[in-house]
Amino acid sequence: MAKPEKKDEWLNFPLEDYAAVAGKMVHFSFKSVNSNVAGGGVRLGADEGLSLPYVSARTLLGQGTPLDVDYVKQSGNVAKVAKQIRKVLSNEIPGTAGEPLVGLQDIQTICQTIKTTHHEVGCKTISPRMRQLLLPRDESYLAVSPMGAAGLNKIIKQKIEGHNESHKANKESPTQTRLIHSAIFGIGGSNTQNVGALIRDMQCPLYFRAPKESLRFKMALSLYYKGIPLRLPQKLTRDFYEWRISMKRKNGGTMPTNLAAQEEAKVFVRCIIVAVLSRGEKALGHMKKEDIQKSLPNEGVPLVSPQVDPIIRGVIDPALREPDWAYRLGWKMAEQFASYEFRDSVGRVEATFNLDNEHIALLAKWIKEIVR
Repeated sequence: MAKPEKKDEWLNFPLEDYAAVAGKMVHFSFKSVNSNVAGGGVRLGADEGLSLPYVSARTLLGQGTPLDVDYVKQSGNVAKVAKQIRKVLSNEIPGTAGEPLVGLQDIQTICQTIKTTHHEVGCKTISPRMRQLLLPRDESYLAVSPMGAAGLNKIIKQKIEGHNESHKANKESPTQTRLIHSAIFGIGGSNTQNVGALIRDMQCPLYFRAPKESLRFKMALSLYYKGIPLRLPQKLTRDFYEWRISMKRKNGGTMPTNLAAQEEAKVFVRCIIVAVLSRGEKALGHMKKEDIQKSLPNEGVPLVSPQVDPIIRGVIDPALREPDWAYRLGWKMAEQFASYEFRDSVGRVEATFNLDNEHIALLAKWIKEIVR
């Protein structure tokens, strides 16, 4: 036969003990970070709750959810007194072996101060053993020691256990949930009672598989935040350069300016610009796929971040072209022709277009006409 569950018997302690222990109970304990540091911590006051869309000790307080507090260091009867204080805070009616509890109202009054008052223990100096993050502040840095709230860990642990039990009970259901996995993280050595009564609730961190990389979404986000490079296509650009060289040879070392030569040059420029625009069309097609667009900021409205160069935004999405977009693209690409360098196999510059200002302006004009 199963043994009957043993009920905790209430132990009578002087009111001074309750007041002394309650006064030092905290939500965040130093020893939960490093059990070798001196005891200390922080207790949140009732007015320190926050209304924000994430889970934390302060947001739960802001929703009226009480968090268990813990002692900062075990010595003497501290752990036993703290346990009984938590019972009172949880509205568990204590009692001795059939006898009424003397002084219960006074104990409850003492415990109420825990719910309402902010308190700091041992915070004047912080042990160098506490982990620290240096956060930029003005022209210097602020040292911050992150701490977890054991009471928050307890709530999360209970929620996870309830979720997993529900999963096991309904695993045959077509709408089954997934198990949430936890690990084991040692805190406080073999006797965690010395660190805190709730420390075991902090020893079960959650872990998750890393998300699989999606090149499709990665590319879409890159296009959204960076756009595309406005590079001249190498093969077509070299073809244009070699055509110019051959025309100069036939014309005594200078570039002919007759109408026939200009029309032929326009064909090369058109092919190059069309290749650049097709790169934008390809990017637009990728970003407009339904699942991709929904993953972009604000569901892809606009499809390209306003922080991207307006010229590049217009190359990708015609709907984002500003009134002077064709003019600005013309000069942007013409300047790329002027600065383009042909390099040999070891990276040395072997040739350039060597364009003067008149030719750059002419190229800008042609490109503007092409993209209109």
